[in-house]
Formats: sequence, structure tokens, C-alpha cells
Amino acid sequence: MRFKEFFTEATAQTELQPGYSLFTVPGGNTIQIPTTIRQKYNDQQILGLLTQQGYNTAAPQKASAAAPQAGSITPSTAALSAEEPPPPGYRFLTLPNGNLVAVPQQLNNQQAMELIKTKRPDLLGPIAQSNHPKKPTRITIPADLPLLPAVNPRLMANAKMSADAFLGRTMTAMEWDHLIRATFAESSHNAQEDAHIMGTILNRARTGGFGGSNVSSVLSSPNQFQSVSGVPGERSQSTNFVQGPQGDHLTRILQAAAKILPKVPKDLVNFTAANEKAYGKGTDLSFLKKLKKAGGKVIGKTVFGKLG
Repeated sequence: MRFKEFFTEATAQTELQPGYSLFTVPGGNTIQIPTTIRQKYNDQQILGLLTQQGYNTAAPQKASAAAPQAGSITPSTAALSAEEPPPPGYRFLTLPNGNLVAVPQQLNNQQAMELIKTKRPDLLGPIAQSNHPKKPTRITIPADLPLLPAVNPRLMANAKMSADAFLGRTMTAMEWDHLIRATFAESSHNAQEDAHIMGTILNRARTGGFGGSNVSSVLSSPNQFQSVSGVPGERSQSTNFVQGPQGDHLTRILQAAAKILPKVPKDLVNFTAANEKAYGKGTDLSFLKKLKKAGGKVIGKTVFGKLG
């Protein structure tokens, strides 16, 4: 809880701060608390929280918290929960990627989003955290990736329509952008290989067991796609992912999505590099051996299959 932070910073101001409501404690003192907290909790719960944080409800003082600066944003974390009240003077804003960020109450949603885009664009990228309790890993795809080049609108539309049909729902523009980049970064530039890489990523998103049902969340989950999540000790995106495909490479990927993707098996969820020399520090060569043993199929320079 952040109540202790709120009351230790309290001052004796008598003017009601924007976004705050009055609350009277048993000793008769009146304090100001965020309206969002006043609406969410009953009197007994608020008193319990105050007592828990060491606030003396019988102290003869009037307290209010200083209003937050309009240009301030609290850090977003994967562990942030709506069950925990936002800091005083702030409210929770749910971003398109599902993360929660506390923003000043005096800003409307549009103003808050403009502030985030200007000061913290990294908060808009998909964030994933590993389930390892001792070594949490956060991987963020930058929100300001360079735009992919313009291509034939009909080809782009047909490719996305095919990918949406394969996934079983309409992807967001961000998911589609990340899918194209990851396909390019993970492939050796072979059309059949492109389609199978794209299909594997979409299959993982459809099952929901590989970091969620959002394509971007799946891609940013640790230890799944090296071009996006890197390797332990070096968590960063590859140049191919960040820059994305250009010219003929982009056209080939879109054509593969439109014509070949529909034929990719819906149970395909694993792939890895077929050449053992491609495995360096932080990678797992044993995975290649397991996939081959399970009957994995080599397409281009990649082995595809299903384990378990």
C-alpha cells in the first residue's frame, strides 16, 4: 500500500485538492484522501488501512497530500494490480497492451496518453515477466520502432486477412507489425519457412499457453523467440526485428502469409535453428536434438515440430 507515503507527505492545507474528498476519523479530525480511494473502500476499510500504515487517527491535524505534477507518471510494472490503490492524486489508466500506469487525476485519457507517448513511450510496448520467482525478467518491445515501408495495399490487406483467419480473430495493428518483424528476424528468408514461423507464433497465441493470447505478449515472453527476447544476460531485440523487412523481403513475407500460411498445421508450436553452429552462449542446443527426435521437419534453415 502507498497510504504511508501519502500521509507522511501531508501538509496542513485547508483547501480541498482536486481529485480529493474529505474523510473524518474517529477523533474528529478531517483529512483529505483521493476520491478514488473514498469511492472504493468503506469507512472501516479506510481506517484499517490508515492504522496499518501508522497514521494516528486521533492526532489534532488536518492533512492533505500535495497534488501531483501534471507531467509526472508513476512507473509501470508487471506486478501492478488494480486491487492496490493508486498513489494519492493519481488514477489508474489501462494502456492498449493491458498494463496499468498511474497518471495524474487532472489529466483526461487523451492528455495522459500524449504525456506517456512524449515522456515514456517504452511503457506502451508489450511487457512480459518470467514466472521464475528469483530471477524476474522483463522484456519490452520499444513503442517507437521505425515504420515498415509502404507496400501494395491489396497485398497487405490479403496477408493480414489470412493471418487473422488463421489466428481466429482480428489482430491489432501493433500485433500484426510485430508478427511481420518477428517472422523476418527468425527466418532465413525462405517463403515456406516464413509461413511456418508465422504459423507457429499464431498457434502459440491461439492456445494462450505461451505468454497469453496477444501476439505481442507471446513474442515478448522470455526464452521463446531469440530475435525478440534475446538470451539470458542479453535481453534485447535483434537488428532485423527492430528494423523490420524491407523491399522484396517484406513482399515475400506478405505473399507467404496470404498463400502459404493457411496450409500450416494448427498444432505446430515449436521451431529452432537447424544448424548447430547457430547455437551460441545462452542458447539451448538440446532443444534442437529433442525436436529432431520428435520428428521435426526441416524447412529452410529451421526445424519445425511439436514437443509434448
